[in-house]
Amino acid sequence: MNTVRRKTVRPKSKKNHLLLLLPVLLLAAGIGCAVHFARRPAVVELPRKADTTTVFSNRSIEEIVSMTVTNADETYTVLQQDGTWHMAGDDGFRFNQSMLSSFLYEGATVITEYTVGRLGSFNGLTEADFGLEAAQCIRAEVNYTDGSRLCYRIGARVPEEMVRYYFMVENDDTVYAVSRDMYDTLCLSSRALHTVPSLALRADLIDAVTFEGDAPFRMERHSEGWYMTSPFEYPLSTAAVETLLSKLEGLRLAQCVAGEGAELPPYGLVAPRRVVTLDIAASVVTGYDSEGNTAAETTLDPYSLTFACGDPANDVSFYCLYRDLVYKATDFSAGFLLSQGYETLLSALPVSIPTNMLTVLEWTKNGEAARYDIRLTESVLENNELQTDANGNVLYDLSVTKDGAAVDSNAFLTFYKGLVTFKASSRLPAGWMPQGTPHTVLTLQGEGFTRTVAFYPLDALHDAVAVNGTALFYTESSTIDSVTLP
Repeated sequence: MNTVRRKTVRPKSKKNHLLLLLPVLLLAAGIGCAVHFARRPAVVELPRKADTTTVFSNRSIEEIVSMTVTNADETYTVLQQDGTWHMAGDDGFRFNQSMLSSFLYEGATVITEYTVGRLGSFNGLTEADFGLEAAQCIRAEVNYTDGSRLCYRIGARVPEEMVRYYFMVENDDTVYAVSRDMYDTLCLSSRALHTVPSLALRADLIDAVTFEGDAPFRMERHSEGWYMTSPFEYPLSTAAVETLLSKLEGLRLAQCVAGEGAELPPYGLVAPRRVVTLDIAASVVTGYDSEGNTAAETTLDPYSLTFACGDPANDVSFYCLYRDLVYKATDFSAGFLLSQGYETLLSALPVSIPTNMLTVLEWTKNGEAARYDIRLTESVLENNELQTDANGNVLYDLSVTKDGAAVDSNAFLTFYKGLVTFKASSRLPAGWMPQGTPHTVLTLQGEGFTRTVAFYPLDALHDAVAVNGTALFYTESSTIDSVTLP
């Protein structure tokens, strides 16, 4: 039987190392206040509850030579060789250092919560009744640098409010209870110790996002802004899209669960709930020397990244297939992959094209038409140098003609600002389709794009607004009726 030491104080918690500072702080506080309280009556010390923990190992991680775990998934061994950790049988295995530290801690620090009792005192109960027989339990074998060895098993959950599990050490017939931390760490597969890739997504390189499965849609970056292109075409809100792109930049995978070739049904990945595909634009990677000069440049071709979202892994995460490996992704950083719909992305600003992208504006109202041609020319100073702003950006002069005749540019800008800021935010009934002829039509053109905004009578006080033939919103009729052409 192993020699067992019993402690009179609670063991250190790997989750709250700052508690180690508590005695020091209390001592400092006591010294500082000693004079002030010197004349007060002494406080009667109450008896302290006896500590019931049992210490089987309280070492540093560096004292572990090897640690082998057998759980429901597999048996695997982590080895230390020349100060470096290796996964036995997989020389290319790259550890997630945080997960590795948690795993090795359970071999270096083995301390029970309390003693349940000796097997012989349970009226015929056996190891199987505690989930501690070989076929049911988690088994760990740890070898240390001093030549000693510790084998222990973790079984079923203890039936009490606080989550703990039954525990036994080899050659000891006593049943103990250990923390949930130990169980949760050792029930993981070896893949959980594998490093998780850094996605390092850049919003400015994302050209399109496709959501398949639940509520499918596709959005694409166009020269004049983002559009939803499926299930129908419609301009998207710049602010809403920037929020989504920011979430994509912050996307993280939490933990590797299964490697290439893994069976997908257990993770709900044969028919995923959602599949999200990012189209990444071509880019140039630049390398610099020690003096900050360009040393080399590499062009990366366009490519796609796909995230398949499967079943929930627990209350706060779900399984995600990325580049043929199964990961856990948390609801906190990746939940939007499952929940993002297109409704919140739709733009309520039908005329949202910046002036510097506009070359032609055609206006037709009740049969009367006008055409505005917009041109930007570089602003030249008296010394023939280009005029720039404080950041060195070239400034431009705006010139506008209406049906070939010059128009005051400031008057046009005031007119166009009213169009750009005009908002149609009330939703039309589902399935509403434009009928008849619109009373007012705006056609906006620029390099590589044309957008048509049409106003249809909805009732005596409102107009339906269609963008490129799709009507989703309506507005008050007075909004467009009050517009005065420059």
